Amino acid sequence: MNDGTDLYLAVRVRQSSLDKVNNLRFDFDNDGDGVTEVGDDVIGYDAGSRTFLDESLDQQCVNRTQAGCSVGGEPVDGSGAVGNDGAWTVFELVHPLDGGDPADFSLVAGDPVGFFLTLRVGEGAQGNTQFPGFRQYAGITIVGN
Repeated sequence: MNDGTDLYLAVRVRQSSLDKVNNLRFDFDNDGDGVTEVGDDVIGYDAGSRTFLDESLDQQCVNRTQAGCSVGGEPVDGSGAVGNDGAWTVFELVHPLDGGDPADFSLVAGDPVGFFLTLRVGEGAQGNTQFPGFRQYAGITIVGN
């Protein structure tokens, strides 16, 4: 959802604790055309280090066949949090729709944007889940308020 200024994302996963690897990552298709391109945004949250991820793809990342590649070095615009109540883990992220950072997407009402998410829960690659699939983008349209 959004409030005209920020994009809010939340993911809830049935999980009894945060004692293993717990990372959430959204890879965006900034222009909503279904094609992965240099500059597409990546945001996420690492529960272990309590770190918000705000990066983008470079040419090397665009050509990779697995998620996990992104290039930092840009200002971190946004924040995240994670919590667990003994039954569920909830990730929450917020990122500006247009924070003025040329390395980030700039979205307004009516703009299409695509995303796929990667959730790592457990140990190593055993816990990787992607929705709807790697480089298969679910489309959304930014709505006005």
